[in-house]
Amino acid sequence: LLAARGYSRFESKDETGLGDITVGGRYRLWDLDTRAGGLFGSVQGGLGLPTGAVSDPGDITSIDRGSGVFEFRTSHVLNYTPKLWDDRLTFSHSINYSHRLPGSRLKRVPTDASDVLPDESSEEKVSMQLGDKLWTVLGGRVKLAPWASLGGTYEWYWYGKDVYSGSRSDRDYSILSKGTASFTET
Repeated sequence: LLAARGYSRFESKDETGLGDITVGGRYRLWDLDTRAGGLFGSVQGGLGLPTGAVSDPGDITSIDRGSGVFEFRTSHVLNYTPKLWDDRLTFSHSINYSHRLPGSRLKRVPTDASDVLPDESSEEKVSMQLGDKLWTVLGGRVKLAPWASLGGTYEWYWYGKDVYSGSRSDRDYSILSKGTASFTET
């Protein structure tokens, strides 16, 4: 069935590759040493470069190594190290935002919701606007020794809906966006 619709056979793979690369910088807003402890705050910004490969639409088992689009990222980071524990304990918080620029990629576009395995004739270069990302992280770390520490984080992550469009009137591009908006906690 898969071969008849133009898909690659399932087989074992051993692949390596480079993902998207981010180039950025950080500006220290403050680095305070108070009676209660140290407080460090910074802002950072970056540009995500689409250096990672995107998957072949005819290979169901392949994975994207990148997004295929340029991305602007910004973050605010705050760290607090109380003096009470001789600087062995650090609490951290960050809030992060990412906006991805419009792009395009090769996709197989279904005719309707029942077309779960679109054939090769449905392949086209579609325009896409990937959803924005917003996440915040709380964390803590205990320095056990100069060479060892133990830490943990909790993250809340919102991902905006992806939007796809193309030139064919016999295709339903909204199906490609289905389920892309999400919220996760980890």
